[in-house]
Amino acid sequence: MKTGIARWLGSASLLVALALPGQALAQSATSDDSTQQEAAASDEIVVTAQYRAQSVQDVPLSITALSGEKLEAQGITDFRDYAAQIPNIAYGYTQSLGGTAQTVTLRGVFGQNTTGFYLDDSPLPGSIDPRVLDLDRIEVLRGPQGTLYGARSMGGTVRLITRKPDADEFSGSLLGRVSTTTHGGENGSIDGAINVPLVRDQLALRVSGYWEAQSGVYDRTASPAAPVDFGTIRDVDSSERFGGTITLAAKMGALTFTPRYMFQRGTTDGRSLADVKAGNYVQERLFNIAEPGSDDWDLGTLTLEYDAGFGKITSATTFFDRRVDASEDYSEVAMLLFGTPAIPAVMTASSDYDSTAQELRFTSDFDGPVNLTAGLFYQDASNRLVFPPSPLPGVVSNVYDQDFLTKTEEYAAFGEVTVTPVEGVRVIAGARVFDARVTFTGSQGGVAVTPASFTGRQKESGVDPRFAVQVDVAPDAMVYISAAKGYRLGGVNAFSASLCSGSLAAVGLTPDDVRSYDSDSLWSYEIGAKTRWFGRRLTLNGSLYRIDWSDVQQGMSLSCGFGVLVNGGEARSQGGEIEGNFAATDWLSFNFGAGYTDAHITNGGGNPAFPNGARIQQVPEWTYNGGVDADVDVGFPLTLHADYSHVDMSYSRSNVPATRRVRPAYDMVNLRATAHLAGVDISLFAQNLFDEAANLSDLPSLAIELPGRPRIVASRPRTVGLEARMRF
Repeated sequence: MKTGIARWLGSASLLVALALPGQALAQSATSDDSTQQEAAASDEIVVTAQYRAQSVQDVPLSITALSGEKLEAQGITDFRDYAAQIPNIAYGYTQSLGGTAQTVTLRGVFGQNTTGFYLDDSPLPGSIDPRVLDLDRIEVLRGPQGTLYGARSMGGTVRLITRKPDADEFSGSLLGRVSTTTHGGENGSIDGAINVPLVRDQLALRVSGYWEAQSGVYDRTASPAAPVDFGTIRDVDSSERFGGTITLAAKMGALTFTPRYMFQRGTTDGRSLADVKAGNYVQERLFNIAEPGSDDWDLGTLTLEYDAGFGKITSATTFFDRRVDASEDYSEVAMLLFGTPAIPAVMTASSDYDSTAQELRFTSDFDGPVNLTAGLFYQDASNRLVFPPSPLPGVVSNVYDQDFLTKTEEYAAFGEVTVTPVEGVRVIAGARVFDARVTFTGSQGGVAVTPASFTGRQKESGVDPRFAVQVDVAPDAMVYISAAKGYRLGGVNAFSASLCSGSLAAVGLTPDDVRSYDSDSLWSYEIGAKTRWFGRRLTLNGSLYRIDWSDVQQGMSLSCGFGVLVNGGEARSQGGEIEGNFAATDWLSFNFGAGYTDAHITNGGGNPAFPNGARIQQVPEWTYNGGVDADVDVGFPLTLHADYSHVDMSYSRSNVPATRRVRPAYDMVNLRATAHLAGVDISLFAQNLFDEAANLSDLPSLAIELPGRPRIVASRPRTVGLEARMRF
């Protein structure tokens, strides 16, 4: 214990030491630096992480913010692209239904619904991956954000902030891109955005849209046991998606009225998964059976903002609907289970998710030493997961079917107060009071299970506090310390009480013990510093944290064939991040970041699936990244960009040494050259330059995993292409 405290204090003193020299440097800056400072300040990102506009350097949180200009300049289009630039972020694919599989982890807090995902003020499922288009910025907030963002933000929150309609100026952009992928073929996309003032200073319309097609990279071939040699079917996992947004902004005096509709439609011809290991681009099968899927969603929002002079009142209403369909060839598994000759067998599934959310909040703008944010929140969500009957022709009429419906209703009130007792010192205290209810109904049948119906309820309430102290130690240096609690909602288990009573008794439980599971929670302690040096040419931010996680929601596989979630055990995650950017000259700049996470189970609660000392799944110890940009003139302006990212090894699937699977470390390099010509930017780019085959996760099977053939989500192979962007 004393050693841990000594390490914490020692590390904290290093952060304070990092900040203090900024004072001397700031005082030594001459008037010749003023122009540099103004230029640097103009590149500073303004965020709304605390529901008020602030420089990212003034927010007492560990935040990575990526500007819209940077996203466009680097050709970032999806989550995997921008995640490579975020220290201490990890992700895996933990659900069998492809579109809902993605799980995002911040600072080692792994699991479903541990990282919040917001598009502006709209809470969305963490598995969603909207195309990066017409964004003002991306904000990634590390550490629990439960006070302002609720139950699904116990590890942190990812926020995508869109560009708003502008009633002052007509503008727009159009982008076309073509590329080719190693092991695959040609890809193409087009996107654009237009802003139209309808009534100057009062009414504007903003519209954006996109279409993209990606070639597949996996080939399906007949296995040695195939009844008929059907040859090789190339690029079976080709995909296509399109979508768009239309937003209207109307200003009527102090009231701004902003309705929006956004949608996406996506289809895949097959499952983009490697057999056994990343880098294997051949899928050997008994039959030429396609595995198509789709991911379609619609988002409607209405935001009302009233400027009362002493603060803003905001009403944010969200309607979200999503349907995901998936299919999987399980012919080999069926042959193994039923001892039959090869028979074509396909498992299909669908997920329907609907959510309505309403938030009403007040953000003050008082002249005095006290300011506050307070609000009310409500969300009603339902998720229906259906596996229709899956026949095995000539053998059984139904191998398996399922129909599960989960409904979640949450009420919350939150508030956060900032007090400035003396100039340069801010004390922050806040809390969120919540009440949540989960109901579950379901049924399953088929010869693979004992037919059964299930119902269950879970109800919970609590309080999540947050405290922070922020001190400006110099004009360009700030230190902070914080403590915050985060939580994740509980739920209901689906299992057969009659079939599993013996299995539960073997581990000291009864069916009543596991009909529901409670929320888990954690306390996070953080100290950080945000500094700028050398006339603001260098920005250097760092943070250290420790997270104590209790009542961890843990999965338990039962011998009856069912799995349940139970509360038990404790875990700890500790580490830190450092990020910076350096404008070496007016034409050369560097950026860099690194994160370290030591996340282990400290008490498995007696569950053999979670041994004491085991590393938490899907969490690498080290992540780091760097980039360089150079603006040169070769007869025309040319920007050269290169970036590199590294992700350490981690484990997936299980924490048990005998069954866990290693995700090896990997490195990615991207290059881009952009010529700025009259009215158009033309870029030549290479993504994954060295064709790294990274294992991102093994995806659970829709049916049963064929022994010896895990299916791996892998990085996309090297892609080289050309794009042109026109702005007007």
